[in-house]
Amino acid sequence: MRFDEPLRNEQHYRKMMTDRPPAQVGTMLAAKAVYAASGRSLVDYDDEALRKIARRLKRAYGERMSADQVLHEMDEAKSVGGRPPVGGRPPIDGEGTVRKNISITPSLWQKAIEVGDGEASRGIREALRRCETE
Repeated sequence: MRFDEPLRNEQHYRKMMTDRPPAQVGTMLAAKAVYAASGRSLVDYDDEALRKIARRLKRAYGERMSADQVLHEMDEAKSVGGRPPVGGRPPIDGEGTVRKNISITPSLWQKAIEVGDGEASRGIREALRRCETE
């Protein structure tokens, strides 16, 4: 982003899509709008996260999107706790779970992967659920 460009934030993109909606929106503009809606700044943005969003949107909608589709994606990004589905880790479930970093030994990590059918986080949750019921 060039320093002489005006600040592009969620409100800017929402206004652009509602006040005078363009007939079609390109993938990169849509990705920037979704990125901004996720609560992240476009001043010093994560280039890889922006590209992932753009790739996901292109797979879902093709080269062009409508303003309504962009607004829908922006709402989705905002509803996932400020993280777009592809730009960040997806939500675990609807039970109000929280994400925490933990440290475990490599052997316990492998066991968690086995219990969770290839997903360590699922294995850890399952093991803890089993402990609760015992």
